[in-house]
Amino acid sequence: MDDLVARIDAAFSERAHPGNSEITRCAYDRVNGGTMDGPCWECEEMADFFAGKSWRGVRAADLRRYGDSDALYTIKAYCYYLPAYLTAAIREPGDLDVCVDHLAYRFGPEPGDAWRDEHLARTVGELTPDERAATHAYFQFARTQDPKDFGGFIERALRNLAASDVREASSET
Repeated sequence: MDDLVARIDAAFSERAHPGNSEITRCAYDRVNGGTMDGPCWECEEMADFFAGKSWRGVRAADLRRYGDSDALYTIKAYCYYLPAYLTAAIREPGDLDVCVDHLAYRFGPEPGDAWRDEHLARTVGELTPDERAATHAYFQFARTQDPKDFGGFIERALRNLAASDVREASSET
């Protein structure tokens, strides 16, 4: 377990904070095509909480309270805070609670879910090969913790991450 946490830490060690204005992207805000003048309270609260925070300083309870709506993150912010989710899911799964499931839903969406498929492609495209490998290793661990894998999300996450590495390798040749 400690080896996996160390691998995640090393893989994400070079990732830069996205910047305070790039933590959330509120779909309700007019600048993003919505009907409100400004972000909704949920996006605002989430952006305020994560502003200037290193992923290493965010606890499972914080992620559960302020980061449970992970779809509100920009892709860059999600990828930056991903190691906080991964390590909390290993060390504090009870405190992280539903966010553990969000990881599997993000990386292993059900077939035919166009929005989640596009979000997955953008997320995986943002991750470095080392970050993808560490995330894949997390899902291998998750499979041992949840052998029933309700809905097959973990298995799809593993396949999706492995397939992204195959696509990248073939595009480099």
